[in-house]
Amino acid sequence: MQALLKLIGKESRGVPCRPTRPIPLDDPAQVWSVHDAVSTRDDERPVTLFVFERQRHQGSQANARALLARNGVQRLRTVRHPDVLRYLESTEASANAAQTETIQLVTEAVVPLQFVIRADPISLSLEAIVWGLFCIARALHFIHQEMKSVHGRLSPATVFVTTGGDWKLGGLEVLTEHSHWQRLRDGRTLQFAHYWPPEMHQSSESLSLPVHALDAWAFGCLMYDLFSHGQYHSTDELRRIEVIPEPLRQLYPQFLAADGSKRAPLSAFFEHETMLQMPFVRLNLALDRLPLTERWEKQTVVQTLLEELDSLPPHFCMGKASPLLQQAIDLGVADAPAVQAVLRIRRRFDTKQGPAEPAFINSVTRWLTCSQIELRAEVIESLDWLVERTDAKLLNSVLFPAMVANLSPSVTVSASHVGAVQGSADNRVGSMTTERPLPTPLRDTVLKTISTIAPRLNERNLNQVLMGHFAKLQLDPESTIRTNTTVCLGKIATSLNPTTRRKVLVAAFTRAMRDPFPPARSAGILALQATADLYSKEEMVGRILPALCQGLGDSVADVREQAFRVIEGYLERLRGIHEQEKQREERERVADIHRPNTTSTAVGGGTRASSSSSPSPGSWQLANIAASLVDVFDGTNTASQAGRAASATSNRSSDQATTVATTEMKAWASGSASQPPTKQQQPLMDSKSNRLVSEQPRVVNGGPQATHAASMRSNAFAPSEPGSLSASSLARPAAESLWETALAEERMLTANAVISRGLATNTSNQRPDEEPPIAPDSVSAQDNFLTQTKRSSLSEAAASTDWGQLLNTGDARRRRPAKLGAARRPTG
Repeated sequence: MQALLKLIGKESRGVPCRPTRPIPLDDPAQVWSVHDAVSTRDDERPVTLFVFERQRHQGSQANARALLARNGVQRLRTVRHPDVLRYLESTEASANAAQTETIQLVTEAVVPLQFVIRADPISLSLEAIVWGLFCIARALHFIHQEMKSVHGRLSPATVFVTTGGDWKLGGLEVLTEHSHWQRLRDGRTLQFAHYWPPEMHQSSESLSLPVHALDAWAFGCLMYDLFSHGQYHSTDELRRIEVIPEPLRQLYPQFLAADGSKRAPLSAFFEHETMLQMPFVRLNLALDRLPLTERWEKQTVVQTLLEELDSLPPHFCMGKASPLLQQAIDLGVADAPAVQAVLRIRRRFDTKQGPAEPAFINSVTRWLTCSQIELRAEVIESLDWLVERTDAKLLNSVLFPAMVANLSPSVTVSASHVGAVQGSADNRVGSMTTERPLPTPLRDTVLKTISTIAPRLNERNLNQVLMGHFAKLQLDPESTIRTNTTVCLGKIATSLNPTTRRKVLVAAFTRAMRDPFPPARSAGILALQATADLYSKEEMVGRILPALCQGLGDSVADVREQAFRVIEGYLERLRGIHEQEKQREERERVADIHRPNTTSTAVGGGTRASSSSSPSPGSWQLANIAASLVDVFDGTNTASQAGRAASATSNRSSDQATTVATTEMKAWASGSASQPPTKQQQPLMDSKSNRLVSEQPRVVNGGPQATHAASMRSNAFAPSEPGSLSASSLARPAAESLWETALAEERMLTANAVISRGLATNTSNQRPDEEPPIAPDSVSAQDNFLTQTKRSSLSEAAASTDWGQLLNTGDARRRRPAKLGAARRPTG
């Protein structure tokens, strides 16, 4: 018992498949319920699930149906024929040792012919029906001749259609040996009544019939049922021969002869010349024996398939032609035209949403890495469509490694294959291999495809594997490959991680700019332009702009123009970065000045007052002063230059006027002139001596230091507004800047020295017996004496001193030590 259960496929677990939808089936036997399903073991491969459930039947009928189901499973396991439904696996679950509760049978993916006739009769064209009947006739002939048995249940409920349009014979539950065909009378309820032959209604036990007689009658009834689109209900309708197409009218009556011994065997159908001349039948037959045909026959079949592709049924192309060609290619018995046919069929008829089947992608990967360059070429031409139909996992693990293998300049092929391709009869080289160059257009196509799939690649493939191949391609002997590598790298730059960008992009593009091929140099420049947003300021200044500047001297005008244009773009970008940083620095400086905890310094009345928060009260905040001075020199640079130019012009005019005034002063002092210098001439002399006349009271009363301190307080430390010292309060015209203040101080010290030397000279030249011209107790007389003495001293100082050279503002700082020393030496 255990051996029998093992033979029919009983297992303790269910079959590894998952039902997806039930398929309605009107079968008089009522043994099976049919379901579309997918295998959970073989990558979701479509299968068909037949299920027998005991609970659907009652009493003795349940036992009888269980025996039929078990017999059908056993027959499918033992009958192996291409036109018989292919068994995959089965399982049987029992409630106890005596009763079977459930039987599950898994077969290849099929649909009952009855369902096709009712759901989509238009798809059953004349060629499709003829080929289907051709398959059923071959299966019945095999049962009759090889097994010496009778099928006994031929009808649309026991014929199944595959996805490729082939028809498979099923329903082997009552398969009986020919010697016991009388037993079929007991199972007449298992078949449609209008399919029973006349012999089944006779009670003669000694009736002798050929082995094919019963099934030949049912075959004729099936022909009428198909061409009447399922409207066959009575044997009286079989006389309407006009329903049958013209090519089959000669064969149709031969299967419906009233005398069973005169009925034609099923071989008469598939061996008839009319059947063999039909193009669709011939194409199917050629595809079935494709692995066994010669090379020229394979090429003929593939060429016919490509020519008639538009008129062939889509289910035939996708379900049969493509898988058979694919299998032949994998076995090595088909070449590049077969690959072309498979890919064209897939692109034209594959309307299924989602990624392609893993089995198909694996086959494509094998073709992409095979030793036949022609096969690689056909696959590479269709890469754009293949990558779209491949999910991310298969793309990274299977298809991408095969793609980058075609980036190398040459591939290794076996010498035997080279001899076969070239038609050589001497293939004794065996396992020897040779290198064959890979055509440049194919490598270029791979590069273009990689640029489209870069966002779908994982981290390792994109940033490590692909970058390693690109590093080699930039040194490739083919100039077009080097150029397109740079273009491809520029397109996928945004998909790279930041670390790879810093290491690869600038180095690769600057290398391309040194390429001897002008389009490669141009590609490097344009790539730098396209990826400008990915670089930092340091990279642009230190690496990119120096490299671009070399392009300005390129020997090709187009390259130079592109370099100029890209440099201008980078300069504009750097200028924008500079403006942003400048605004940020100004905001930070203003924020520091107006921060509540910052010490503010107020200047008023010639004194400085420091806030109580200052770390050293009464002292200046040097940091704020330095920042303000920077602002002063930055903000008044242009004004200072203009002021110095105006000051130089004024000094030249003043020197000329002073020379005239000095001459007149000498003449007046010596007595040769009767009138002193006019009031208009006097200020000219005073301007060169820092207005000594107007400052004379301060000199007399306070001395040079007092004058210098007052000048410094009035010019340097008098803010325009009360408040803390800031950039706006330190901003002065060019004449009042720190530089001009130092010049004024120098002029004042020099003038005081000259006056002092003049007074000493006058005192030493006065005779002892000469009385002073002014009484000491008379203020007015004293003032006149001082004025007179100052004029005399000023005249002599002007006569002995070169004021234009001494007070030259441009050279004052450089000549200051020498001139001050010269001014202080006694004149003798």
